[in-house]
Amino acid sequence: MMWFKRRSDASAAEQQDPGQPAVSVTQADGGTVVALTGDWTTSTVAATDHRLRELEVHPGARRMLVDLSGLGRLDTAGAWVIYRLTASLKRAGAEVDIAGASRDADILVGAV
Repeated sequence: MMWFKRRSDASAAEQQDPGQPAVSVTQADGGTVVALTGDWTTSTVAATDHRLRELEVHPGARRMLVDLSGLGRLDTAGAWVIYRLTASLKRAGAEVDIAGASRDADILVGAV
């Protein structure tokens, strides 16, 4: 599936603290891109949990791409919320793809 567009603009908050987890949602080529950036660890994921839960309840698109290319550190807590997001979107009937995951992130998200 080739509808992924790399996001080049970062919010001011992301530029100030690149380790802070962030969620951005953009529309691209008939689908929705959910870009996750920063560190997704036990000590940081609570900051974005509410935003992910909103997406889980109201995905807003039939095609979703979860872009992990901007992830910093990732532990099992971060992997779990990413898994929860993708599983919820699939249950809601969305076609979900993950892109940009490092080898380690891919293994960890797949293991939870």
